[in-house]
Amino acid sequence: MPNVNELKLVDPAHVLERAMERTKQDRAHFRVKHIPIEEMFTQQEYENLRMAFEAVSLGEAYINFDSLKTLFETMME
Repeated sequence: MPNVNELKLVDPAHVLERAMERTKQDRAHFRVKHIPIEEMFTQQEYENLRMAFEAVSLGEAYINFDSLKTLFETMME
């Protein structure tokens, strides 16, 4: 067998952390595309989300990004 030099990662923990983060993002993206919102939240969480959306949407079917960010920040408190 030929002699093969050993390869080492400089920061294996960082490589694994990045891979885990990408996996979490991919899974979240999949859930958003393929799982109905009602199944992602409890009934109470869904109702809270719906009411919060209605409060910031001002009767429109959409909200802008800044309002969405504020909505989620408020809900996380």
